[in-house]
Amino acid sequence: FDLEGALEVLKLCKAHSMLEQVQFSSFNWAFAEELDKARKTLNIEERQPFGFLTGSFDVQRAYTLGKAGDAVSLGWDLIQSSRENFEKIVKEAEENKFKVKMYFSYTNTESYEDYKYLQTLDLDTVI
Repeated sequence: FDLEGALEVLKLCKAHSMLEQVQFSSFNWAFAEELDKARKTLNIEERQPFGFLTGSFDVQRAYTLGKAGDAVSLGWDLIQSSRENFEKIVKEAEENKFKVKMYFSYTNTESYEDYKYLQTLDLDTVI
């Protein structure tokens, strides 16, 4: 993880007015420090968030590694396994100033009822 790489990524995002559309992968969460330095160098005030993809309802580590504005991302299969646990995660994320994103995998066929349920929650993104 190097500053030059971070500078180049953010320069491209800035040049194309895409800073608010970018979310970095938690697979590279250690890159956050270099991104912070690059933002300072480029006079970029807003922080581009990290998204923590998880395969379980155990998201505590994301709150430790991440910062306010970051996100936890959960798959529909996991949500379907326990809507009660998912709804707790949504509330917990809000308390930690995290966003919640969810995704349908290629194996899911979503329905109108699924979207109606998701609209009842405070989600940032549905993919």
